[in-house]
Amino acid sequence: MVRKEDGYKTSFLTRKGIFRWKYMPFGLINASFTFQLVMNHSFKELLYKNVMVYQDDIMVYSPTMEKHKEDLERGLKIIKEIGFTVNIEKCSFMKKSIHSLDLT
Repeated sequence: MVRKEDGYKTSFLTRKGIFRWKYMPFGLINASFTFQLVMNHSFKELLYKNVMVYQDDIMVYSPTMEKHKEDLERGLKIIKEIGFTVNIEKCSFMKKSIHSLDLT
């Protein structure tokens, strides 16, 4: 979320008036870097132990299915706590392998 005092930095003018972004759009020059910092900070306790994050791709990996369920719950709880939402249609759960950044 863009802080209220920084909203003017995202202002744009249309024929219907001046608007500001409430949430950071990825078109801003530092938006993807800032978003990655937020994700790394939010997942810092799990990062590279059983979670990898690249922008809005969150990959959870676990040694067993039972542990994977626990790890998914922890990851989803973090997402909820930071005020983000998940688009279920874009998610893949409980997969033995995934493709991300051309990696398997």
